[in-house]
Amino acid sequence: MNIIKIKKSLTATILLVTLALFLLTGCIGDSSNNGDSGEDFTFVDLQGNEQHLSDYRGKVVVVDLMGINCPPCAVQMFEIEQIYSSYSSEDVAIISIDVWSSFGETAQDLNDLKSAFSCVSPCDKENKYLNLNLKELKEAYNKQNGIDLDWTFGLDDNEGSIFYEYVGVGGGVPTICIFDQKGNLHLKHSGLSVFSDIPYFLSSLSPPPQKLAPEINELLE
Repeated sequence: MNIIKIKKSLTATILLVTLALFLLTGCIGDSSNNGDSGEDFTFVDLQGNEQHLSDYRGKVVVVDLMGINCPPCAVQMFEIEQIYSSYSSEDVAIISIDVWSSFGETAQDLNDLKSAFSCVSPCDKENKYLNLNLKELKEAYNKQNGIDLDWTFGLDDNEGSIFYEYVGVGGGVPTICIFDQKGNLHLKHSGLSVFSDIPYFLSSLSPPPQKLAPEINELLE
């Protein structure tokens, strides 16, 4: 066995050991009516602006409900980046919402996390999130130069309104919700989802992760 195969096998083993307990079930941790029949909720973006799901009518909306110190949520970011890179922002909007904000996670924490993802690996910023295995994930996805999380990020309110509506007591993150162009909930999945192809280090999971590309494509047809 050559060095490259050994390194790849070691990376896969590290990721599976760390994530296996979380990937399929996730980490445990007022809608308004604007005159249409679609669902709605309010969140605050990283610039402090209040936004609504209804602001995105006319687009397929992928909502990633996540927490910062959640290993499968880190994997989910690499999969969401593939969605971001594969569709026009005119057709598909992506919103990652920290639903652990009621536990003290802040906009600055989210900005720090984004910086850790975008830095060239290895970097000091990754060391703040050793439990997320960012260095190993970047290697596994062949993204050692980092990935830019350029879609919309925001925070749930202090009461956890979005969490209780779409994750629920006893539920876990990541939870992915896909809304159609009219704001109707098309898919909700708790636990890890992938864009299309299942990465090699997740190939042994049973049942396999939810695939999102077919669901998005169906709504765009």
